Amino acid sequence: MVSIAFDAQGVDPPLRYLTQARATFEMLIDACCILSRRWGIKRTDLLLLLDENGVLMKMWEAPREAHLEEVQGLLPREPIRPVPPEPKVDTKDVRVELLVQGCTNFLSRKKVQEAVESLRKALALDPSNRIIARQVLVLQHPDRFYSGPIDREWVERQPPVQPL
Repeated sequence: MVSIAFDAQGVDPPLRYLTQARATFEMLIDACCILSRRWGIKRTDLLLLLDENGVLMKMWEAPREAHLEEVQGLLPREPIRPVPPEPKVDTKDVRVELLVQGCTNFLSRKKVQEAVESLRKALALDPSNRIIARQVLVLQHPDRFYSGPIDREWVERQPPVQPL
C-alpha cells in the first residue's frame, strides 16, 4: 500500500499531515502531478491497483473497506504482459505540467498569489482536473487542510475554482 499526495507545495505540508495522522504505509509526494498525468488521474480520494509493470488494473473512487477485499481477490493475478507503451503525451498535458511546475517554483520563492494564478491557468487548459482545483483551495486556505483533519465539509461547500 502506497499513499500518493498530489501537492504543489512540495513534501513538507502533506508529510506533516500524514505524520500527525500516524500513517504507517509508504508515502509519496507528487508535487508536479506527473503520476496523475501518467494514469489520467484528475481527482483525489482514489484507490488504484497497479501491476508490477505500472499497468492500471482497477480504480475505485471514494474507496471503502469493501474495495480492499476486492483488491485481495485481484492480487494473485499475473501481471499484464508485455509492458504497454508509455501513454502518448499531448501538448495540452505538457502545458498543464509546466504551469503546475511554475506553481511549485513560485511557492519556493514565497509568491503564493503567482502560484495560484499559475494553477488557475492550468485549470483553464484542463477544467476537469479536480486535483489542480483542490490545490488552489489548499494555497488559499492552508488552515483547512494542514491544521488537523481536513475540513471536508467546508471543502464540499466551496464554489468551483474559476480558471484564468
